[in-house]
Amino acid sequence: MELMPDTSKPLLFLDVDLTLFDTSEFYEWLGPDAESRADRVADIVTERIPSPDFHAMLYPDTEAFLVRAREHYRIVILTFSLNTKLQQKKISGSGIVPYVDGIIMTQGEKGEEIARYLDVHAAARAAGHAFIDDSPHHIANAKAVVPDVFAVRIERVLPYADEAREEKDVADLVIHTLDEFPLDRATRG
Repeated sequence: MELMPDTSKPLLFLDVDLTLFDTSEFYEWLGPDAESRADRVADIVTERIPSPDFHAMLYPDTEAFLVRAREHYRIVILTFSLNTKLQQKKISGSGIVPYVDGIIMTQGEKGEEIARYLDVHAAARAAGHAFIDDSPHHIANAKAVVPDVFAVRIERVLPYADEAREEKDVADLVIHTLDEFPLDRATRG
């Protein structure tokens, strides 16, 4: 008998790159120039070479955060990816799949993906759902489409400082590590 997920818990949408996964470490592993990086990515996707240790490329706080977050939220990976096969390998190879309730890979806007997912999988659109991403653009889009989502921008690195100023940073909270995310807000609503 299959158990139904606990729909009383709100959803937490989590980005992958630069949120859970140290993408700069992956780029270092790929090599110094764009051409060699593209070749190695193709080799990984076609399994001509083994994938790197994606688990080791998770930020140090990722797994412990996922364990704690599951007590308060249903977790959905929401990642933008032009190379879905590579992103699938990163997600499955990192070992985070057992902690999540859903995975969305998109080449579109994350706000629309959040709205669609909430329409199908949530009892209410504004029931304490949250979204963590590093991109001010994705945060702005999520807030425009689902204004009640608690949108948190994580600044592990600062590649989007100019974009944050240009995009008008509308994040409800800015954090630097996952440990700064207030997990108890799920129970407060």
